[in-house]
Amino acid sequence: MTEIKDSQETKDKLLPQEARWELKISILNITLSKNKKSYSYSYKDIIAIDKIKENKDLYSVKLTFSNNKYSQIFAVNENNNVILKNFLSKEATNLVNLFKKYQNKINKLKELILNILEWHNGLIKTSDIIFKRLGFLSFSTQEQEIKPIFEHKPQDKDNLFADKDIKKLLELTQKDFSKNQKHALNAYNQDYKKFCKLYNEYFTSQIINNNKLFFDKIEKSPLTGEQCRAVVNLNDRVLLNASAGSGKTSTLIAKVAYLTMFNICNPDEILILSFNAKTVEEISARLNTRLGNFIPNIANIVKVKTFHAFGRELIHYFTGKYPHVAPYLNSNDAAQSTYFKNFIDSLYDASAIFRRRLFIFKEVLNNYLYVDEEHNLTLHAKAIEKIFYTLNLNQTMYGSSIKSFQQDDKKIHVINLIEDKVIVLGTTKYKTTKTVLAYFTTEECKNFLYLKKLPQLIRKGFQDLIQKDSLTHPLQLLDKYLLKRFKKNDLLDQFSSLMQTFFCLSKNSLKSPTLLLNLVNKHDSEFSLRDKSFLYLFKFFYEKWVKHLNGNIDFEDMLHLSTNLIEQNKIILPFKYILIDECQDFSLSRARLVQTVLKYTPAKLFAVGDDWQSINRFSGSELTIMTEFEKYFGKFDLLKLEQTFRCSQDLCNISSNFIQKNHIQLKKNVKAVNNYNEKTPVKIIEQNNPLESKYALRKTIEKIIQDHSNQPLSIFYLDVITKIKN
Repeated sequence: MTEIKDSQETKDKLLPQEARWELKISILNITLSKNKKSYSYSYKDIIAIDKIKENKDLYSVKLTFSNNKYSQIFAVNENNNVILKNFLSKEATNLVNLFKKYQNKINKLKELILNILEWHNGLIKTSDIIFKRLGFLSFSTQEQEIKPIFEHKPQDKDNLFADKDIKKLLELTQKDFSKNQKHALNAYNQDYKKFCKLYNEYFTSQIINNNKLFFDKIEKSPLTGEQCRAVVNLNDRVLLNASAGSGKTSTLIAKVAYLTMFNICNPDEILILSFNAKTVEEISARLNTRLGNFIPNIANIVKVKTFHAFGRELIHYFTGKYPHVAPYLNSNDAAQSTYFKNFIDSLYDASAIFRRRLFIFKEVLNNYLYVDEEHNLTLHAKAIEKIFYTLNLNQTMYGSSIKSFQQDDKKIHVINLIEDKVIVLGTTKYKTTKTVLAYFTTEECKNFLYLKKLPQLIRKGFQDLIQKDSLTHPLQLLDKYLLKRFKKNDLLDQFSSLMQTFFCLSKNSLKSPTLLLNLVNKHDSEFSLRDKSFLYLFKFFYEKWVKHLNGNIDFEDMLHLSTNLIEQNKIILPFKYILIDECQDFSLSRARLVQTVLKYTPAKLFAVGDDWQSINRFSGSELTIMTEFEKYFGKFDLLKLEQTFRCSQDLCNISSNFIQKNHIQLKKNVKAVNNYNEKTPVKIIEQNNPLESKYALRKTIEKIIQDHSNQPLSIFYLDVITKIKN
């Protein structure tokens, strides 16, 4: 409201002392008041306000109403006019100007809202077409088709929506808006990402509600709300973080059913990748059981493969022939290990270089010593820690058993070296930060062959002995001793196991022997002689192994070769959807294969896994591919299955609290669907001797059975047998 500036004294002299109609104008309304009674009108009720001169100093103000419905309040003439008398000149002028000013703003607001409505209709029309075509406003369509619409939305050139009175006016008139007008204004004030999120949520909810029979019957049990939302989410990249026992396989099967039965894509445009043949068989059987009546033989139409089988098919697709697979891969794990050991054994027999380098690695560098300032023989652990974590490999040295655990925010690594010698990396009770030093006496050092002066030997250039094939005295005299002694112990068994594991890990981690050696041989490298010794051994083994395979390839080669062929040929593969099971077991080589397929094929990725169940680090799985999903596959929707059918809420709480102490893990709030009334699922019972323990175990099992007499029950008993020393 604008204040009238005429002086009250002048007004009192000119006007008769009687009650008059007063007129007040604001952006919200026009108010007439008299005798403490007020009447407010909107701008649509009054067409015009004009001033009429009565004499030299006084004016009348004429209000023209849109109709005569106000005649009961005050006199309205035949032209729907109301004449208000006795206004000062400046007062009347201000009232007329205020009306024109606010009427102009409101007219502009009306024009802007009409433009917004037209813009919104186009936005909804485009969104509906996309959703009907693709079933979702995905990230790519948002950027390509929705974002440009938001970039060209009507401009509020007069900053009307920043005007406080306009905001108040809109708030007061919202109730009079149609649903479409409200949606239009809401969309106008959002960014395109929020609009697409709300649009997807609304229409996918409609799909779920309108197709309840499908979601209730597609699997043995009705899908939960979480499962339904995962099934209908068709964004470009989706990661489903599924709790144990939450029905991830059911969700995967329902996803295939939704894609095919709702005509989103054809069955042969779906690729499902899993990590072992057993899971592939299970998924295939479930597809035939649940969908076979609708799509006969669907498991053979949808491509369900292990990563290695998929790699093998890609090689055939690009080259026209299947690769020859190393014969040992067709056997079980035990037979594969035996095959590997036999090769190491033959290599040891045939190569003096290999024997000597293995001796350096085992006997000399297994206890890499140096003399500190106090002339104590100390074990240097910093370099071991460095190679272990920098190269991102699980185990790099024979004679070492590596365990890691999290305490507060500090990672502790315990490494057991030979026999009873132990070092600890990290924070320990000794309050060291990087290295705990294991001390050896001079007498202990004498037990090592030719190593009475071990510290001096190392400092005088043991590096040269490791790298050169022509080794000097005394190592060249070791052959007879090595051939005899090392055949009598388990060295080769242990070393072949280490080499097999390292071989698999290095390939899965995309690290060749040459790359590894370049890393440790850099000028500023802090890696130890022992690290280099092992990697020279590995490089020697690797070259002999490749030659031994004679053109055959192993499982990891299938992944690398198929990935390279896609990159070389740049061919678009016929897939619209790629579904991945157990994605917590992703290795870098598997991730690279999927990345390359997605690079040249506009397929959508739906990955299911549980980072809490990642236990295959020894075989190359890299958990960060799941916990840092965007880094590998781009922007994604993170969904969760937090309802579990497997255990009680008490057990869920205990396990969840324990696992989430590790800040790296993805967060989940696991909720039990079934109530097992299991108030103390974890118990610790301490006994002094085996007889008491056996009795306590029996009583505990009896109590469990008694407490669950009316419920299905299974008990898994794991016994750890230890030798008791007298």
